[in-house]
Amino acid sequence: MLNKVSFKLNNIIPTLLFVVVLLYFSYHAISGERGLLALIQLSQKIEQARLELDIVHAQRLKYERNVKLLRDDSLDLDLLDEQARRLLGYAEKDEKVYNLE
Repeated sequence: MLNKVSFKLNNIIPTLLFVVVLLYFSYHAISGERGLLALIQLSQKIEQARLELDIVHAQRLKYERNVKLLRDDSLDLDLLDEQARRLLGYAEKDEKVYNLE
């Protein structure tokens, strides 16, 4: 009888050990530091960073266009003079100013 119990115990222990090891690695593969859940969270962070990068890139293009318009080679001096006179109320001494607005 003792022989039969010993035989069953010898068969159950390796199987039980295999199941425990399998569960251990399965748990860490799913919810471990580098598991599937961590991969999903990292993917979401990457997507959020890409959206933020797109917004910053669009702002940068807008600012670059504005800076380009202020450069000497593309600046329309007549338009600048007209805007300065209109907004700031500047006029030469011999000029008459009529506001049509």
